[in-house]
Amino acid sequence: LRGQASNARIRALRYLEEHLSMVNEDPYALAVTALALTLSPKSRKAELAFSMLHRLQRRNRESPCCSALLSQTRVCDGHRV
Repeated sequence: LRGQASNARIRALRYLEEHLSMVNEDPYALAVTALALTLSPKSRKAELAFSMLHRLQRRNRESPCCSALLSQTRVCDGHRV
């Protein structure tokens, strides 16, 4: 059972990383994806996801979603959360 759960986490992480560009215009989806990638110690694209979220905020200054999410971003154990 642990092996199956581990495989499912790896597949989910790969999916999120491979499809990151699909959510680059949706602040909610991008924020959830960035959070999920950040919480995974094996993610290679967590920083990229947060960079994308920052770019989206700069383009859409009036978007309360981006501003609220980024203003609440903090570092916990070396990871943004």
